[in-house]
Amino acid sequence: MVRPWWGELTLTSMAAMLNSASTIALAVVGSLIVGLVAEGISVTGLQPYLVALAALTVLKAVMAWAESYISHRIAYGILAMMRSLVFDAIEPAAPAYMLKRRSGDIISTVMSDVEVVELYFAHTLMPVLVALIMPLTALTILGSMHWILPLVLLPFLFLVVATPIKMHHIGDAIANRLRLQLGKTNAHVVDSIQGLRELITFGRGSARLGEVECNSCSLTETQKRNSRYLGSLSGLTEG
Repeated sequence: MVRPWWGELTLTSMAAMLNSASTIALAVVGSLIVGLVAEGISVTGLQPYLVALAALTVLKAVMAWAESYISHRIAYGILAMMRSLVFDAIEPAAPAYMLKRRSGDIISTVMSDVEVVELYFAHTLMPVLVALIMPLTALTILGSMHWILPLVLLPFLFLVVATPIKMHHIGDAIANRLRLQLGKTNAHVVDSIQGLRELITFGRGSARLGEVECNSCSLTETQKRNSRYLGSLSGLTEG
């Protein structure tokens, strides 16, 4: 499924690398300017650095836009393809398949579960690639300055890599529970809407509403747990 987008994936990866490189370069140039101003350099002497700062700012903005735009194009294209594939897989099995499963679960699979791909291609793939390549590049540059500099940073890079691996089982458990709870909530809501006439006829509207609210509260709690996990993981790796 990814094969038709290899060219755009390459462009996205290049944009991501240039975006990260320009961020580092902006910090370097900015620190140079502060140091030169502290030393009392004239405005004329600062001009080349200010021009470089402006150029790097524009470069970063363009690369950030290109990375986001192209990666989302890829993600949404794959989403459309996957939804078609899921429908093609379900259609031959209907109606026997539909009898064994709630329509809300199927809707959750086609819509919510497929949407996870957008998160991967638009917000995860390129940052992971950058996180692998940029530290290696930085270590190489630092090693060319002094051999001890990479050795100082290696333990921290090891922690950045080891922390997600150590915590992945927690994230997997929460993600699976979130997916199941989302499917259950969607199924309950869809079934309630489809059977609304019967619910009103038999006076079960209030009871059904209570069940929907209970499922929604359970889903909210699971989403909060997932957010706390993602926040903890982000704090541990970025901190």
